[in-house]
Amino acid sequence: MKTLIAYATKSGASKYCAELISKEFESPDIIDLTNDANPVVTQYDLIIAGGSVRMGNLHAHLIRFMKANIRKLEKMNIAFFVCCMETGDKLQAQIEKGFPKILREQAIEIAHLGAQLNWDKMGSLEKTIMRKMVSSKGIADPSIDEQKIKDFVNKIKSSI
Repeated sequence: MKTLIAYATKSGASKYCAELISKEFESPDIIDLTNDANPVVTQYDLIIAGGSVRMGNLHAHLIRFMKANIRKLEKMNIAFFVCCMETGDKLQAQIEKGFPKILREQAIEIAHLGAQLNWDKMGSLEKTIMRKMVSSKGIADPSIDEQKIKDFVNKIKSSI
């Protein structure tokens, strides 16, 4: 099964997730959507795409990828992942806002894989905002949840 893992990242969390996911599939293609915004999706049997959510918005390059390929993706085996600090109702609202309904309904799974803060890749304003957000949520050090990645992959594999 030919697999594409496409991601959009600002500070590296989605890339890290994409790399971990890729280890569970045989020779997948991995594409950074910030560099290659429109891969040819029809050559794949499975598309796994994900990105970060910042300030309540899904990464713009992931949104562009979905919009450019929506008619193709709605007929394919697809799964999505997000990396963000929100959970519960706020997370669900971000997913509904970011992913078109038709793709949410077609998706095998849409998984929240956690968050990762790469302070060295943030500007001073972003650092200030993130410090306030982290302290208000009582999170010491958010991280990517590798068990959620394994669960995500298992769900995909059991559905195809």
